[in-house]
Amino acid sequence: GYTMSFPPYTNREKEIILCLKKYQNEFIDSTESELCPEIHVLIDNHGNIINENQVSPNGGHLTITMQLFAKENLCCLIHNHPSNKSLSQSDWTVLSTFPKMTMVAVNSRGSTFRGKVIKPDCFGDWQKEIYGIYEKIDVAFSNYLKDFYLKNFDEYYLELSDKIPWFIGVHIGKALLIKGYVDYEYNLEGEDFSLWDDERHKAIHKQLECLCNQHVTSLV
Repeated sequence: GYTMSFPPYTNREKEIILCLKKYQNEFIDSTESELCPEIHVLIDNHGNIINENQVSPNGGHLTITMQLFAKENLCCLIHNHPSNKSLSQSDWTVLSTFPKMTMVAVNSRGSTFRGKVIKPDCFGDWQKEIYGIYEKIDVAFSNYLKDFYLKNFDEYYLELSDKIPWFIGVHIGKALLIKGYVDYEYNLEGEDFSLWDDERHKAIHKQLECLCNQHVTSLV
């Protein structure tokens, strides 16, 4: 995990997280398809379910019920991530619109990624900025990995390029946190933890930190 900006998950939150992880794994096992729908569960501060909804594997809009509630009340949206990645560009965009909302994404391994926007006005246009940041870092990182492979000529690094693109979202979350724009935390489980913590990936983390420092800048 990274920071203590959030309280530990409540039992209710843990229960929903586990339920969504199980749903995603069972879906993938039974259909042999990674295209698992996302389930959105919105709870209030006392753990009561306000609304739930199923959207496409690539995510989807919050229901009107969720939007109306999140405008006025502290709440938490928990959802599964078939991408197995951290909070996405669109997740952060939603959070910038609803600063009272915390969002949690859980993946197939049970890793969780949690965020909340604390400075909604740090970017003039969150959607444009955050999509731009992800895009620039995506491109730079995949070029970096290609060069890395060519320097080391090790099959290991070729396979790696499929396994670690999710590092990007975590580093972007950390960079937004360091700037004071958001609260962000990640808790890695299983294979995610091993990949993240692998000594051989130190240089890769360094590179991503540099890219984030370069691209995560406020334009206000």
